[in-house]
Amino acid sequence: MERFEMIFPQHPLFKAAQNFFPGSMMLDAKKLLAVMLTFTIIISAIILLAERSNISSETKFWRITEKPNTYIDRIPTVRDFVPLGITYTLGENNTLRYIPDHPWQQSCFIFVAIGWSSNNDTLYYQGRLPFRGAFKPRISINGKYLSDVPVFKGGMYYYENGMEGYPYPTVLVKGQRGYGEIISYNEKDQIWYHAIIPPDENGLKVEIRGEALGVPFWMGPQEGPYIIHGAYSGVKDVDAWGGFWVVGRFEGKVKIPPEKKRSFTDTSYLTGQRTLHIMPSTGGNLRRGALYSSSPASQYSMKTS
Repeated sequence: MERFEMIFPQHPLFKAAQNFFPGSMMLDAKKLLAVMLTFTIIISAIILLAERSNISSETKFWRITEKPNTYIDRIPTVRDFVPLGITYTLGENNTLRYIPDHPWQQSCFIFVAIGWSSNNDTLYYQGRLPFRGAFKPRISINGKYLSDVPVFKGGMYYYENGMEGYPYPTVLVKGQRGYGEIISYNEKDQIWYHAIIPPDENGLKVEIRGEALGVPFWMGPQEGPYIIHGAYSGVKDVDAWGGFWVVGRFEGKVKIPPEKKRSFTDTSYLTGQRTLHIMPSTGGNLRRGALYSSSPASQYSMKTS
């Protein structure tokens, strides 16, 4: 009893019991207070567990993983290049489409390169195949950007068995004036092909053959887990990112009408981005993969192997 009084002398219920009960009944009052306190602790624990259960049920399709995606050391497959059944379905006329009711927001098919020719010409290049919207490739030679470059627009077409001139899995978008733009992947030899294809021999032509140097830098497998890339401004959701960046050397040619042609040697370098953006929360029908939150420093570090 003395120990009980040392622990609870200021508790309101204890004081009330002292004033109300005779001394002979005080022991029973103390027992009652102990029971009430125990009951309060149990109820609090139940409420806490219920709240955690609700959080778990809301995110039960997103597993949290602590294993960094930067430890992935495998070579991209054709399925990583064009993840049919994970991100896309193949429609009529080889048209790529997002799987219905999945919250995919953006597909990146990007080539960035810097090159030098034997005549000391310098090339800066950015090509992108837009899955949606439009894009005009940026081509700078010796510090001067070309102005007569076609604009390319989605949709995107996929030829799993290749197309004329490119016998490997190839994606294609079409542009102004009959132009085409492609990325093709030879998985066995880790060779990436990128080209701007003119409608005839009088148009602008770009050909790049790039060889990957080792394994890419992975943001995450196309099926997950993904990393947090940022936050959207228009909706309350995060932007999760999966895919990879390839770094390598390339040989290439740029033909500028009417006759100028420049060849760039294999001391030139490229980086290829093949990534996907997904809105995980508001697109609640996605039931695959996991979500991996990484720090900004690790998100944007330009590791190449």
